[in-house]
Amino acid sequence: MNGVMLEEEWKEHFRMSKSTFFKLCDAVRPFLVKQCTNMRMPVSVEKQVAVTLYYLSDERRYRKVANAFGLAKCTVSVTVRRVCTVISTVLGPQYITLPKTENELEEAGV
Repeated sequence: MNGVMLEEEWKEHFRMSKSTFFKLCDAVRPFLVKQCTNMRMPVSVEKQVAVTLYYLSDERRYRKVANAFGLAKCTVSVTVRRVCTVISTVLGPQYITLPKTENELEEAGV
């Protein structure tokens, strides 16, 4: 996914605008940033989020995503699970509220 991508292509691949993508990256950054080691450089937060969105928006094939981003399939697998966990546990409660009482359930029209 190197090079300059038009806004339409960006939305097709990642299902959101660039500005929304970077807001999402900023929101999950504290939970996804990794330390540099002597063995390798960590995958950036932006790349982790992009890999996950690309995986979820397409055919869900690790090999295709791994090739597109220059990563190993196992790295894609671990990354997708990590990012999805962070989004659901950290951002989920901020944006998704489920009815807790019968009245709230009725108000929601369920």
